[in-house]
Amino acid sequence: MLFWYIAGICISVLALGFIAMNYFKLRAMPEGNSDMVELSGIIRRGARTFMRAEYKRIVPAIVVVTVLITLTIEKTSGITFVFGATMSSPWLVLSECVVQPTQTYVQLSAP
Repeated sequence: MLFWYIAGICISVLALGFIAMNYFKLRAMPEGNSDMVELSGIIRRGARTFMRAEYKRIVPAIVVVTVLITLTIEKTSGITFVFGATMSSPWLVLSECVVQPTQTYVQLSAP
């Protein structure tokens, strides 16, 4: 049984390392010409503005549900709910989703 826990942790660490390696490799690529950089900046600002507006409405709901879960079920369930809500947050994805496709496109179109 202990073997499977250790194996799961090792596989998770390897997967996170692979993700980090690809992330930094992609971040090191050029963003493209000035038009591409300007357009990706505009899209990035728009995405951040949208996410701020969305989270102003979602966070209070998460707080209410967390309190209800914690009071009615058990304390660890509320903590688990907050952790799940945080990890499924598109903010983590959208913070980099504009830069990386532009950089990937530049690499693919390079001779």
